[in-house]
Amino acid sequence: MVNDLRHQEILVNFTDNHTRQINTFELDPNIQASDVTTKPEGLEVIWSGDKHRSLYSWDWLSRHVPFSAAPTQKHPRQDWRHVSPASAGLLQADFTSVMNDDSALGSFLEHIRTCGFSFISKMPSTPEATQKLLERISFIRPTQYGSFWDFTSEAKPVDTAYTNLPLSLHTDTTYFNDPAGLQLFHVLQPATQGGGQSTFTDCFAAAQHLYKLNPDYYNILSSVRIASHASGSSERFGTFMNTSSHASGFPVFTHSAPHIRPHPRNLTQIRWNNDDRHSSTQWPSHERMIMWYRAARVWSEILHSKAFMWEVPLQPGMPVIFDNWRMAHGRRAFEGQRRVCGGYIGMDEFLARGRMINDSARLTVEARPEASESDEGKDNEEKIKKEQVEEEKIEEKQEEEVEPDVVPQKDDAGVDRPIAS
Repeated sequence: MVNDLRHQEILVNFTDNHTRQINTFELDPNIQASDVTTKPEGLEVIWSGDKHRSLYSWDWLSRHVPFSAAPTQKHPRQDWRHVSPASAGLLQADFTSVMNDDSALGSFLEHIRTCGFSFISKMPSTPEATQKLLERISFIRPTQYGSFWDFTSEAKPVDTAYTNLPLSLHTDTTYFNDPAGLQLFHVLQPATQGGGQSTFTDCFAAAQHLYKLNPDYYNILSSVRIASHASGSSERFGTFMNTSSHASGFPVFTHSAPHIRPHPRNLTQIRWNNDDRHSSTQWPSHERMIMWYRAARVWSEILHSKAFMWEVPLQPGMPVIFDNWRMAHGRRAFEGQRRVCGGYIGMDEFLARGRMINDSARLTVEARPEASESDEGKDNEEKIKKEQVEEEKIEEKQEEEVEPDVVPQKDDAGVDRPIAS
């Protein structure tokens, strides 16, 4: 009897983690549904053989479609939205709410997933609070730079970020097989003698613009693999050289549907760091190399154009967290001392946390709608949504038009390319 109870306890524990309890390959391959009945709670199936009964809830069935549509050139509507530079500062989450309220945490993570970033307001200006915020989402991902960073502008050979030099727009860890997912910056001390403003660009929106401007340029940045690397030295690791296990590297644009022509609607990841681009890249041909450089030059100009790039002087108590697979970031040169802390979180951990917390957060919001968001947060969200609707209307009417500050001109080879004003 004790053994039976122990066996049942083990089964319950395994069932709780949703792993399979039946060996699929021991089932009769000829088994069929002998009876199917629709019920309010779901679809009931009686199977042939031992007449086993299965009940599949309607919700479960809607989320588990067994067969995908045949490959097609038609793309699903993008699951992200662009926040313009003018409205970037409106996307904020209250630190205390995020730390103590799961529904607020769920909204915060959803904003990062769909918009690419979020500021955190009213936060203690300490590394301890910053680390707790990161760990509220998930564990901090360690790299050759350590786990949680807290550094000043004292020059170190580990990376250019540990200097006062300007940093062009880029994404981090392009040389990883699995680049860092989220990245957080908290400026604990702004530059004492001026400068050091942070710059950001929504690369998904910029890539969408490049596609409209020149699909061939978009396609070559989606297909040619570029080798990247990080090399330097640190007190902990000594001299290092970090590259992906794929010697040929990765393309700038990665898509969720590589079997069809690349398109911004299934764009999933940006890898862009010209400073970390390695000389070992092997080009498919001389012609493709020349075209890639032309496309990359145009891409860089779009990223840095005022239509997409925004600048912010990060302040103590107002950190920013962003999707490193989507948002490019940079920094202006500065003088004096500057102190920054932060860290990385893996993409898998970020998405898993969001899925888990949002299921329960939605129920909490429905039960306590007055506690879901502050009035200010709702107003900001409405402003951003309204702006998005207006942008979509303009895009539908002028789908092939170029943004006013990125004008196509002919280069020396007679190829159209935009020149940022």
